Amino acid sequence: MEDKRERDDEGARSARTTRRVRHSRRGLMGALEASEDKLAVWEQSRPGRFRAAYWRCYNRAFLLLLLVVLGTYLVNGRSIVWRVDGLEQYYQFFAYEGEWLRGILSSLLSGQGLQVPLWTWDLGYGADIPTTLDVIFDPVNLFSALVPVRYSEYAYQACVVLRLYLAGIAFSAYALRRGSSRFGTLAGAMTYAFSATLLEGLVWPGSMVGAILFPLVLLGVEKVLAGERPYLLIGMGVLLFVASYYYGYIIAIFLVAYCLVRVRQVEGTLAPRVVLSWAVRIGGCLVLAIAVSAFSLVPAVEALTGMSRFTSSSVTESITYSLSYYLGIGPGLVSGYVVGSDCYVGYGAVALLACASLLCHRHEHRALRIALVACTAMLLVPLAGSIMNGGNYATNRWVFVYAALVSYVVSIEAPRLLHLERHDLYVLIGVGIGLAVWTFVVASARTEGNVAALFCVLAVLLVLALDDVAPRRRRYLLMTCLVCSLSINAFYFIDSSEGGVSTNDSALTAMYTGLTSDNPTSLATTIDDDSFWRLDVDPAGSTVAGGHYSIPSNSGLLQDLKSYNFYSSIYDSDVDRFHTELGLCDADVNFLYDNLGGRSALEAICSTKYYLVPDEGDITAAYGYDTTVVAQGQVNGESYKVYEADDALPLGFTYSSVISRSTYDSLSMAGKQEALLQGCVVSDDEASSTSVPTTEPTIESTTVDSSVVSSSGCSVSDGSIKVDSAGATVTLSCAGLSGSDTYLQFTNLQYESLLPSEAYSSDQWNALRWYQKAKVLLEDQSYSCPSGYRISASADKGSAARFISNSRSTSHMYGGKTNWLLDLGYSDEAQSTVTLTFNTTGIYTFDSMDIVCQPQDGFDSQVVALGEETMQDTVVGCNSVTGDVSLSSERMLYFSIPYSSGWTATVDGEPATLIEANTAFMALDLPAGEHTIELHYMTPGLREGAAVSMCGLAALVGVIVLQERHRRGTKGGK
Repeated sequence: MEDKRERDDEGARSARTTRRVRHSRRGLMGALEASEDKLAVWEQSRPGRFRAAYWRCYNRAFLLLLLVVLGTYLVNGRSIVWRVDGLEQYYQFFAYEGEWLRGILSSLLSGQGLQVPLWTWDLGYGADIPTTLDVIFDPVNLFSALVPVRYSEYAYQACVVLRLYLAGIAFSAYALRRGSSRFGTLAGAMTYAFSATLLEGLVWPGSMVGAILFPLVLLGVEKVLAGERPYLLIGMGVLLFVASYYYGYIIAIFLVAYCLVRVRQVEGTLAPRVVLSWAVRIGGCLVLAIAVSAFSLVPAVEALTGMSRFTSSSVTESITYSLSYYLGIGPGLVSGYVVGSDCYVGYGAVALLACASLLCHRHEHRALRIALVACTAMLLVPLAGSIMNGGNYATNRWVFVYAALVSYVVSIEAPRLLHLERHDLYVLIGVGIGLAVWTFVVASARTEGNVAALFCVLAVLLVLALDDVAPRRRRYLLMTCLVCSLSINAFYFIDSSEGGVSTNDSALTAMYTGLTSDNPTSLATTIDDDSFWRLDVDPAGSTVAGGHYSIPSNSGLLQDLKSYNFYSSIYDSDVDRFHTELGLCDADVNFLYDNLGGRSALEAICSTKYYLVPDEGDITAAYGYDTTVVAQGQVNGESYKVYEADDALPLGFTYSSVISRSTYDSLSMAGKQEALLQGCVVSDDEASSTSVPTTEPTIESTTVDSSVVSSSGCSVSDGSIKVDSAGATVTLSCAGLSGSDTYLQFTNLQYESLLPSEAYSSDQWNALRWYQKAKVLLEDQSYSCPSGYRISASADKGSAARFISNSRSTSHMYGGKTNWLLDLGYSDEAQSTVTLTFNTTGIYTFDSMDIVCQPQDGFDSQVVALGEETMQDTVVGCNSVTGDVSLSSERMLYFSIPYSSGWTATVDGEPATLIEANTAFMALDLPAGEHTIELHYMTPGLREGAAVSMCGLAALVGVIVLQERHRRGTKGGK
């Protein structure tokens, strides 16, 4: 009886509990609605307190996620600087800008007047500063002036973090303006700032310009649409076009679509009269912004349109991406995925479910749903990436717009996720199941990062299913899931042990020293020589630094050293043409080159006085640079020597004869470099009009007999080599010449990668069982082709191995180059064998593969003849070069300075015409006698751009005056 009574009591309690739960559930939706109503009233009635509360929450959430990001870097012992673009471009440009700004201020304060250097000699052969250093007008980079260059690496990394912070603030300002709740805005801001798209800014900070300014430009549009002052739109437009014409172009395209949608929503119609009215108001603001920014925009556009890579892309385009791209993009949108060069997507679990929720509600946010579907489709079509890249190769650098769109969806949908209807919850569960199936069925998508992101999706679904938890707690739980999801994504994006970006990042506190004191070229900075000179480095591979010693690109900027290494998106097409027609192997990328390939003729005409070589037994210096050692020592445990040229040519020297362009073009690659020592190459018109004698060059280069004597891991046929395994070799026997440089020459060398199934011969394939064939074919589906190839070659009596490396024609790095002349070094003895080693499988086809020998008997006398009458008392100043020359007869005074319309010349105080010479350089046609030469430089387009900017500023002042008068008149009328 007692047990029965206890069971009855327990049953009664259970029934009462059930009734309370049911009552609670019936009142839950009402309570949620009341809670949201109270929050809305509070937000509207106390906006100041609301903003302060929001920014406190934003700062705390940002700091929490930032600690995950920085902690991952610290655990990996890495800095926030990618070893390629980050170290060799953006950090060095940042540090150099600090020096540049301090130098301008110093000259002004010291009484020298305003001196703004526009040309640097420390970048390649010399380059324009405002256009080549294309991030110099990024406002965040102005902080570089406040930090000594020695500590610039810390300031640079702080600025990377600052950009993420500013991007989140910019998004918050826009979302709050559009009426998003503080909870939704915070969720969206964190999704935006810590998406894989913006985390790419840790690697490539240039991508952050668009990410920061895009929401602010939209905010400016919203203010104009609301009848408020247009100053924010104009100001953000100025910053955008000053900092980056590239992102200005992308944002302008999306802005047209955005404005049409918003005008339709505001006015209720897109009648021509309405569209025209708003086009004048909004478009007028942008035109005014472009005018004010013209001082930066005009030179940048002029430099851009002068690049062959922009005007005639050689990259092979496809109408679709690879199958492996499509197989991975689904899970990748949640975790992290590469969708182009320097482009990532990946927005976390909450973003996925928020987008699914938006698409479920077909009667709400129609424009937003269309935008989400359209932009997702754009990620799937290469043509869209090409259009957004100015019609060039396909790349999705516009994904910051997609990140902003997805994050805005989060800001709208996050509050709705807290009180889903049952059928909506079931749909989201279906989405989670679909993602799980995709992740586990597709082998290439079954990565640890994708699986971790999937568990985050399941965690969010679990939170959404807890309908008996108080709204405030569910907000905290959902925000916790969002932070955890983004943290996990950030970990896999960064962590080196998981293949993250920090694998290729610089070591902590080692950037500045790695570019200066720990750089082998630092030995040259000890040379006591006040004349103008250049340093080159030997391209030979060796055992140093794990396979070949490396000189960081652009490091001359921080060493005040005139070396040839160069890496910048803005490059000189004439210099690239100079490299291409000579088959220079260390210039396979249009906008990146390292040295002159150890080719003595090129070293001479480019004023190379010193030559750096690793001090190893199998490496010999270039001919003419192998006798006098001026510096030697160890750097990072390895020994190096710096040699001085036997006869170095100065910045300005003279030719006693010219070679017509048509004659030069008819020569082989080896013949061209011989010709450069015998006459100054000028256009046919210049050759016929000048009194300087025209000469036909004497060519001694010879293609010697050669044949394949052995191969390993590959098959050789006429005009083709099929490489079946990495490390395959081909050995050629040759009848070399003594006292010569020996070259490996390829004409029309093409490369196609092999799928795993194509590596099998027909007999090998037929011998496989059906399931083995199926496995290989499955590997084909997820196979990622190598981005390029490398061929190393060495002669039996030459220098150490040197390289031909090139990208595939489908790569954005491909420069359209197919002809190569690889210098294997000088030898007193005749070479007898040349061995080629291939680093990757594939089919290599060519029109010819030859061994060319170039005797050096006449080299010394030719250089001495060029140095007989040179420019003396040369002074290289700020944007100027001056000197005197005394000529016994009419000659071409040649300058090893890249030709540019920015250079002007005077001879004896009278204007003179600079001639394009030797493809990429410049010369003056001078009569006999003594002459005073002056060269001056001004960035092309800068004067014109500055004039437009002044007009734009005047117009802006007029707009402000009229706007304020109108507003005061309107208020007075009221």
